[in-house]
Amino acid sequence: GRIRRSQVCLGVFGVGEKSFRVIPNKVYQALACDKPVVTMRGGAYPDMPENGAGGIYWSKAGNPQDLAFQLELAVDDHNNTLSSQGKARLLYDTYFSNSIIRKRLEQMLPP
Repeated sequence: GRIRRSQVCLGVFGVGEKSFRVIPNKVYQALACDKPVVTMRGGAYPDMPENGAGGIYWSKAGNPQDLAFQLELAVDDHNNTLSSQGKARLLYDTYFSNSIIRKRLEQMLPP
């Protein structure tokens, strides 16, 4: 589909309260498909590698100039190196896979 055909996928960039509390499903999907993502960093994200290191580029919420800059970085990284292949999927496997989410939920919820 569209994610597989893309070079880079976009997350959310809003300044609304909900934007800071969620990880959109499209971020999970893009990372699972090994596509780099440009999105804002909200409180729902786990501690993860810094900008670009793992296939995710953090944009400042509500800042179109920073969004453009991060998008340019992501596209340049994608176009200029084969070393980016596999990074987004590794990030998904490490932080967002079904088994990882299941373990986190089991830790948070009573038996």
